[in-house]
Amino acid sequence: MDWNNLPQDLVDLILSKLFAKDRHNFSLVCRSWNTVVAASPFRHSPCLMFNQRKKKHVWKLSQNNNFFYMEFPQLQGGTIRFANHGWLLISRGDDETLFVYDPFNHHMIEVPSPSDSNCAGYTTICFFHPPTSPDCFVVGIATQIDQWFDTVGVLKHGEDKWENCTYISQKFQSSIGPPILHGGLVYFLDTDGDVATFDIREHGSLSSWKVFPDCLPKCPPECLENHWIRKCIKEHYFIKPKGEETIFGVFAVHGEREVKVFSLSETFSWELVEDLGDRVFYVSNSCSFGYTTDVRSKSMKNKIFFPEIPWR
Repeated sequence: MDWNNLPQDLVDLILSKLFAKDRHNFSLVCRSWNTVVAASPFRHSPCLMFNQRKKKHVWKLSQNNNFFYMEFPQLQGGTIRFANHGWLLISRGDDETLFVYDPFNHHMIEVPSPSDSNCAGYTTICFFHPPTSPDCFVVGIATQIDQWFDTVGVLKHGEDKWENCTYISQKFQSSIGPPILHGGLVYFLDTDGDVATFDIREHGSLSSWKVFPDCLPKCPPECLENHWIRKCIKEHYFIKPKGEETIFGVFAVHGEREVKVFSLSETFSWELVEDLGDRVFYVSNSCSFGYTTDVRSKSMKNKIFFPEIPWR
């Protein structure tokens, strides 16, 4: 049998049943199969992980409408705080440990815990480069309700000590949704829809942390017009679609039982987006991303996928 000349529909069907490392091995069979992988709509498909409560080391995974089970004893008792580049950032509450884990190669890297406060004290904690990259850094933010200061912690690759700094500024309560990296700055979203930027290169100086208040409009759309309804935004997510420079905000409004999408202008104000066009967004508290669909995945365009209905 000439594996190089299998019908493309059959190759697509095989690919749709493969997962992670197996999909990579599939691409190495021959050039034509590698071409199929590169063009497949499944290449962007996220993997959802659910912990089985009765068997805490067993996880249920879903991808491309297929379900299967995998054992990850390393994750028992842990909480997934962030996911990026195929790695999970895990905190374990019993001894306040922190580590990154590649669930498909079973590669684990211990991460030093913050010295001033344990990692559970951060509202959000994340990284933007593969943990094995010298460019990798972990950043966490701790915000308190009705306080006028924020604490930002940074751990750079190869270092064993966190650098924590407290910044006094306008009130900013960070959303638990993950921040994004844009133009060398880390963008944080707060529970009122406002934005703050953090420059890791200037960490420790007053200029490294900037809060931009009143990003949401005080004029129509009416659903975000007044202070009371701004407080009814129950879910807040940043999205920077793959290959784009535009930053989007996804807000689930509890009282209106609807989702609003905005794009962030250069002047740090939100502009209402009526239609996502060919884009599709996936949002959650541990990872959010988006991309532009192609001809083979048109059914996914102009959609937003949540881990659950946000107003429940």
